Amino acid sequence: MTKKRKTMIGIVCAASACAVCAALFFYVSTTGITASRLIFIETTWGEGGVDDKAPAREIEVKEGRVIHSSAAGYEEITFEIKEISRDSVVIQTNRPMSLRKFESDGIDLNAKETEFIVKKDSAIFLNTPTMDGGAAYKIVLK
Repeated sequence: MTKKRKTMIGIVCAASACAVCAALFFYVSTTGITASRLIFIETTWGEGGVDDKAPAREIEVKEGRVIHSSAAGYEEITFEIKEISRDSVVIQTNRPMSLRKFESDGIDLNAKETEFIVKKDSAIFLNTPTMDGGAAYKIVLK
């Protein structure tokens, strides 16, 4: 008697429908996290916001992943993926950032927030809460 082998998401299972594979398949299909990516665009500024021509980094969404800012001339800013759901991710920064709902919004110099929600197929705009220059970030969840 030969047992059927079932391959699912890189897992080889000796049973045709074991509970572990079924649970994993349900989790992946309901969260949709396997194909999620963050599009991360950063620029430095003296006037203006994020330049859409700035190089974008595409980052696979994984809980605990840390994205390091490479904005030259500024303190390192990190963005850690704290939580993942089907339609959003929660990102935490290591220092306060000014959240702008629209790229044209002003910068909040008194910003204290370090935790931000990025919704699927939407962009958030973050800036260092500084006046004369800083870093600007556009983050999109795909």
